[in-house]
Amino acid sequence: MKWLKECDNKRCSFELEEVAGNSFSYCTHCYKVEQKPCENHVLRYAKWPQGSGFRVMQQCITCGQTQGSAIKQSTLECSLDELHYGEPLRQLYEKAVNEKRKELYKRSNDENATERRNRYEMALSSPHWKSIRQKVLKRDNHTCQACLDAKAEEVHHLHYENLGNETALELVSVCKTCHEKIHA
Repeated sequence: MKWLKECDNKRCSFELEEVAGNSFSYCTHCYKVEQKPCENHVLRYAKWPQGSGFRVMQQCITCGQTQGSAIKQSTLECSLDELHYGEPLRQLYEKAVNEKRKELYKRSNDENATERRNRYEMALSSPHWKSIRQKVLKRDNHTCQACLDAKAEEVHHLHYENLGNETALELVSVCKTCHEKIHA
């Protein structure tokens, strides 16, 4: 379900998810999380420690938010002992949301890694890459620029900012052993 909102990235769209009975949205590109206000509060009385006593407030059992101001204990139809503490409910909700954030972060990393890998493989199969790779190997005299000993068989990107449109200054010839050490 889409929740129409624009994130800082401008190209992002937000998906709506339910966690612990409450809604929040996340950007499908950067996974920024925003909580959507609870629309259907289900309220109950809860006690909150205050000084040496308690204050009683109405609290939503869905999202843990408190509603209104403190309620006089003398107006309650039950004793303080019968009331639940309010803070654990909020903590349970926040824990559920944080677990969902972790899941989204992992999903983001997995998806981004796949997307990066696909982009990388496409770049390496391009005519530009094949040409620049040969030029870099020739420039470095087919010698590994890491150990300066072994024959260079691979070309290493110093960074990936211009992937698919690299210049020779962004690439270096390396042997297989040194390339593996660089990426270890």
